[in-house]
Amino acid sequence: ELLTGGPLYKIVLCGDICVGKSSFMFRACNNSFKKHIRSTLGVDFQNKTLKVTPSRTITVQLWDTAGQERFRSLTSSYFRRANGVILLYDVTNPASFLNVKDWMETITSSSAAGTPVMICGNKVDLRNKSHGRSQPVVYQNEGAQLAANYGALFMETSAALGENVEAALKTLGRHLQGKNESETGLIYDLKEHSEKENESSCCLTPQQKS
Repeated sequence: ELLTGGPLYKIVLCGDICVGKSSFMFRACNNSFKKHIRSTLGVDFQNKTLKVTPSRTITVQLWDTAGQERFRSLTSSYFRRANGVILLYDVTNPASFLNVKDWMETITSSSAAGTPVMICGNKVDLRNKSHGRSQPVVYQNEGAQLAANYGALFMETSAALGENVEAALKTLGRHLQGKNESETGLIYDLKEHSEKENESSCCLTPQQKS
């Protein structure tokens, strides 16, 4: 299994336009950052092999979807075939955070029951700069609380710096692997599992936060 890259899981990246989905995928698969990436038209995908435990390797197929409203029906069709979803918002764009609610409704109605979701607050490298200009920003505790409300995983990331990008994929990958082995990994069980696995401040659960 280590030689073949292990089981393949399809993970759909979604979220508003310009939240950093393409940069997230590029960072995950190429370990570098492109400042100017054209908006995705339709869907793009790449494969990434991850070592989720010392003895367990999986391959994730990352599907980068378009954030524009006109592509929403196309995007939702990919949720039906997804094993997991990464939903991104931009911590310097509160509107993209508010729209997480709409995205979660689309994911829930379009994907199979129990499909795990990782909510990522991206562009944390820009938050202090925006806050310094007195521009509204989304704080970590707000993102963690929203994710907890949905029973979703949560992490703050920076595609520009590479911060927590691979960690987010590995955390979701471990849940997918565990779900595959037990077939009991409903989305509402994720809070319980994430408490055991994620001790770091980047993955706050409601209990750790309070």
